[in-house]
Amino acid sequence: MRIIRRQRASGPALPASPQQRRVNRRFQVINAAQWVLVVVGVNVLNNLGLLRWGIPFAILIVGLHFLPLARLFQNSAHYLVGAALVLLALSYPLVTNNPESPVGPFGAGLLLWASALWALRPGSTGSG
Repeated sequence: MRIIRRQRASGPALPASPQQRRVNRRFQVINAAQWVLVVVGVNVLNNLGLLRWGIPFAILIVGLHFLPLARLFQNSAHYLVGAALVLLALSYPLVTNNPESPVGPFGAGLLLWASALWALRPGSTGSG
């Protein structure tokens, strides 16, 4: 909200440049691909009788989606968040011996909240 208020205070928005429209389009494609992969992957796991692996799979895909976003927005923090989510998705089922453990969603939530708070730190533009 702070970022939005700061942008509004700076005056009326300029029309999006061709570069900004291309970035927005790629962002939408990356997010759409993320959700398609999650939905299809969880359905495949369910059909194979492996639905209990749906949460680690979803965390893995969310983590992987941060990698192209890091490049798109030139935000190195996204590489760190993506790598941490991938590591969490791959490790917590082994450490807890339970892919349905609340450790996965809780850890993912903590990582995503920490990322959001990092983007809001004083002096940050919210983009990296």
